[in-house]
Amino acid sequence: MKKYSLLAAVAMLTVGSFTSCSKDDDPNPVTKTELLTAHNWRISSFTVKLGSAPIEDIYKDSPKCQQDDFYQFKTDKTFVFDQGKERCDPTEPQTTVSGWDINADGTILLLLEMKGTTSAELYEIKELTKDKLRIGQTLTEDGESLMAEITFTGL
Repeated sequence: MKKYSLLAAVAMLTVGSFTSCSKDDDPNPVTKTELLTAHNWRISSFTVKLGSAPIEDIYKDSPKCQQDDFYQFKTDKTFVFDQGKERCDPTEPQTTVSGWDINADGTILLLLEMKGTTSAELYEIKELTKDKLRIGQTLTEDGESLMAEITFTGL
């Protein structure tokens, strides 16, 4: 009886070794650029924390016309902002194109300022999966730390 139990245990370990694999063994891992460009993104939260004040989600109180906006990262490093179906100001263009890039280790996202200016914003990539992008930055404003974090959901 012990012999059969031992054989069953060895068989289970052998089968388990064939079916388990590590993400590191993936010969074609998905890059952060591929994750970003796979689909459009919509903001689901935009939180800020000034100094010792509590974290506040300022996105939940934004107008409905802003909550259908979406963002598209294209493989040619252009970045499209689309105002969605419900536009806040019909005199503004439906889309605005700018640029983006990621640093070599995939930890920093660079977004060029919209409307043709030459300034840029750097964001730390805190999380990037096929369905979620979370970026943030910390600034100093009037001697106080301002932490901002934007979460996007894939469409």
